[in-house]
Amino acid sequence: MDKTGYEAALRYLLSRDLDIYVIQVLSAAEIDPDIAGDLRLIDCEDSDVAEVSVTPALVARYKKTLATFIDQARQFCNKRGMVYLLARNEVSVDDLVGGYLRNRGLVR
Repeated sequence: MDKTGYEAALRYLLSRDLDIYVIQVLSAAEIDPDIAGDLRLIDCEDSDVAEVSVTPALVARYKKTLATFIDQARQFCNKRGMVYLLARNEVSVDDLVGGYLRNRGLVR
């Protein structure tokens, strides 16, 4: 969920005539946050700070926003012939890639 978006970078890769596999990796805490109360959040990528009061309504809105983002990314990729995979960080790379390749019949 980069603030500048992902579309331009993926369009650039498409212009290079590459096979593109987009793997979005999320943690359990990102998918289903277990937080409440007044928090000071610091973005680990750009150090932006946000002070928020986390309520059940805010968590529900976050989950809806995340689901929309995931769906839009999937649609963006699918419309352009890119493979989109959503993965949890608990899944090993071997299981993720190996499972994908086996499911597609590319390896046994």
